[in-house]
Amino acid sequence: MHCQVIQRLWFVSPLGLHVPPLMSLSDWVHKWLTNSNLQAAQLFSLTLWRIWKGRNDVVFNNSQFCPVKIASEISGFAAEFNEACNVFTGEGSSGLSTTAVDGWVSPAVGVTKINIDVGCFDDNYTCWGLISRNYEGGVLAAITKRETINSTPLVAEALGLQWCLNWILEQKLQDVVVELDSEVVVKCAYGSFCNA
Repeated sequence: MHCQVIQRLWFVSPLGLHVPPLMSLSDWVHKWLTNSNLQAAQLFSLTLWRIWKGRNDVVFNNSQFCPVKIASEISGFAAEFNEACNVFTGEGSSGLSTTAVDGWVSPAVGVTKINIDVGCFDDNYTCWGLISRNYEGGVLAAITKRETINSTPLVAEALGLQWCLNWILEQKLQDVVVELDSEVVVKCAYGSFCNA
């Protein structure tokens, strides 16, 4: 749970999870394996399996562990398995709908969705994460950035949005939806209010 590489994998996975800092591993696994959303439980289980398989590949085959590649494999494997078994029928052409998984809703066909998140730490570091997915939930890009600045969470969220928008311009992306979890920053961006 505390390995930064594995934390990146959970974030770029189809579930888009942050590893909970105050929960034991056994409680966290139990929560997900008994989840009433069967697709979420399936994706969680597949991610655990790919962590184990990826670790073995690193140890025994001297392979690289790439969170983005592994997250993509998880999505593909789940879709292929569910389609072959007619599981979760009626929820999208692939048989696997990422819209049913709590926390991430698929954009329209042809639209790219970018989720950004921020972390402010006591050691004067601020970190940003960005994940870009297509309408099928496939990971297009996953980027992190860390700077030695001490900021409030609100300022860090605003800086994260600015970083994301600059990245979109650099990539010359069109038809993009951006999601973040700061209501104040979103309202400021839309000009609703900005008195923070």
